[in-house]
Amino acid sequence: MRHHRMLAAAILPMALAAGGCSVEVNTNDPATTTPSPATGTAPGTTNGFALPDASELCTDLDERGQEMRTYTRTIGRITLNGLVIDWASRNQVDLVALASNRGAVDEALESACPGVRSNVMDYLEIESIASALVGLPE
Repeated sequence: MRHHRMLAAAILPMALAAGGCSVEVNTNDPATTTPSPATGTAPGTTNGFALPDASELCTDLDERGQEMRTYTRTIGRITLNGLVIDWASRNQVDLVALASNRGAVDEALESACPGVRSNVMDYLEIESIASALVGLPE
């Protein structure tokens, strides 16, 4: 169990190190940095944070459904996190902002593929996708 937690905790920093993060400097105060907004305007907006269309993520989650259903919930959550990070990185989503706005993933999936979202929540025995994602308190 301890190793699973360590692996799950390592996913987000590894993704950030891979270059999926962007930071915009506030020119009014050089000491202040703020995360840049995610690209796209499709559903999946939480606190002004918007995600691109999640159809591609839906396909990825659907294709890996058997894996999430078969392996332990911990491994399933790691798979979920990996798929979300991969999708977000491919779509130039600021991963730091995403970590603070995990609920936007639920909204985007609910709009794009409510059945796939529901299946993943059933497989992993979670109340929301956001609850299984690594991130910062919302």
